Amino acid sequence: MKLDSSETGLKFDNLSLFFQKKTVLDQVNLSILPGEKVAIVGAAGSGKNVLLKTITGLIRPARGKISWDGLDCWKQSREVRRLCVYLPADPVFDGALSVNELINFNVSLRPGIEPDWNFIQTQVERFKIEPREKLKNFGVGQQKIITLLSLLMFHPKLVLVNEPLKDVEQDFKDECLSLFEQITPDQTLLVATSDPVLAGKLCRRAAIFQHGRLINTSAADFLSSQIVRRVEIKFANRPPLETIMKTEGVRQISWEDTTLRCLTVGQAGALLKSIQSYSVLDYKSSDVDLDELIDVLYTGEIKHD
Repeated sequence: MKLDSSETGLKFDNLSLFFQKKTVLDQVNLSILPGEKVAIVGAAGSGKNVLLKTITGLIRPARGKISWDGLDCWKQSREVRRLCVYLPADPVFDGALSVNELINFNVSLRPGIEPDWNFIQTQVERFKIEPREKLKNFGVGQQKIITLLSLLMFHPKLVLVNEPLKDVEQDFKDECLSLFEQITPDQTLLVATSDPVLAGKLCRRAAIFQHGRLINTSAADFLSSQIVRRVEIKFANRPPLETIMKTEGVRQISWEDTTLRCLTVGQAGALLKSIQSYSVLDYKSSDVDLDELIDVLYTGEIKHD
């Protein structure tokens, strides 16, 4: 059966999920084309990991549905799992297995799908992996490389990866990322991450999630290109509020006596220029967390006292 173009790729249709009366995913609508590389970006608790598990049929949607190339990811989960692979943030396997045994185990889970033995042999040699070595003797970075290789050898149409660099040793981060070069243009990639910089490195488009809701979509490198800082300035005497409020790029203004707290979007030069005639006793600046960054960029909320 030939699929209509509107049925190809990955589609989330009013997807909702609840856990113990808490909304985990809230009416998610999103379309991902075949071959797209998309980052699911959000802080802890945003729903990004649950989203990946729901695609694989591990979790049943409460409302709505997900489909992959016209297949319902819950009702036809067995067929969907034959077309996709999923690498969790913490790969689960028996550490007593050798590399060869893990590879053969994954082959046994996919009867009728021919693995690319040349691919796995080439990659094992490339990463200098001893096939007879026990998995427990490798570090986290090497374990993730081995696990992902044992999945990519089937050339899946859909690749799902959750937090690919979680707990990976610094020396192995570049090697882990180089694995994604093996994903071909016709393979669809979804990477769930709380790291906007990583999203920009691995993907072309980002879906921004917060508290289970799809907030927006953007170029994958958009979030990492935004400079948002939390600023705290202690003055000898408090400047007029309007001086700060009229300053470009200043958000979420609050005061405690003569101490100003705010966010700056972009370079802080405009703020520094606006206060140059006032006596400053102390100045502190720090990065905002991901949820704050999303709030500033997408809700535009400005708070002041």
